[in-house]
Amino acid sequence: MFKYLPVDQLASAVTSHGSGSKKVLYHGGGEPVKLKQIAYGTLVPGETIPDHLHPDMDEVYYFQSGEGIMTVAQTTYQLLPEVFVYVPAGMVHGISANSAALEFFYFGLENDTSSD
Repeated sequence: MFKYLPVDQLASAVTSHGSGSKKVLYHGGGEPVKLKQIAYGTLVPGETIPDHLHPDMDEVYYFQSGEGIMTVAQTTYQLLPEVFVYVPAGMVHGISANSAALEFFYFGLENDTSSD
């Protein structure tokens, strides 16, 4: 399921260790997860990652700074600092930076749908 979350709108919770706080961005579905990559990306103003899809990889994004847009399944979402996006395997998506460089972490998670 696709997710778009402005992190500042999430409630904080105390960690299970009893100190500090956390904002949970995503709970896995209970199945084992295979991490394919962890990366830090940057797009300069006007730069675009064209629409594409990954047949066997979910992508998880956390935007650190800048501004831009992400198109997911022909719907446009605003990208600002502290926005979390989860794009499931097989979903068409692309990213563009607007007037400020867009910096983000992203994770690739194996999603082998061929065994379903």
